[in-house]
Amino acid sequence: MDVVRDYLPWLLSAITIWMTLLAGNMHRSAWLVGLANQVLWLIWIVAIGAWGLLPLNATLSVVYARNHWRWNTPKRARPGTDARGGGR
Repeated sequence: MDVVRDYLPWLLSAITIWMTLLAGNMHRSAWLVGLANQVLWLIWIVAIGAWGLLPLNATLSVVYARNHWRWNTPKRARPGTDARGGGR
């Protein structure tokens, strides 16, 4: 567990920075990288008992999944959009 506690935060930081750069460049896989990173965050949270981070982990997972869906689904296929792709 010492390896997870001591070294996983470095990997988590690197992936978070990379995902943020991907999102800034509007790369279509940015949010999938973020979702994978949330799995690693969950492992770290459980390993060290940082239970206060669970709400953040769950929320970011939902937001990243939503963003991935919105970025990769044509506007016409989304609920709440009209034939032109606009809102209601």
